[in-house]
Amino acid sequence: MTTNPTYNLALQAIGANLDDLALWLAVWAARDDARIEPHARRCASDAVNAIDTMIAELHGIRGHLITETAAADKAALAHADALLHLLREEGGGP
Repeated sequence: MTTNPTYNLALQAIGANLDDLALWLAVWAARDDARIEPHARRCASDAVNAIDTMIAELHGIRGHLITETAAADKAALAHADALLHLLREEGGGP
């Protein structure tokens, strides 16, 4: 896991849903369409819900990454600007 609790919680939710998804998909895939199988249909609905939950968690991770990388890029540019400023003050830069 990561050191970021936000990512850890999202990854745990994704992992739990992924484990359940495999089972629900297997039940749905093994259904007999010639019979009414409410359990298989329920598993299909549960699979869709698990997928929706994982997509939401992934979207949350994506949002955090975009925000964090933008802040990191801004800090790196500020650092580079500060270094260029120092070089200009010392007469060694453009």
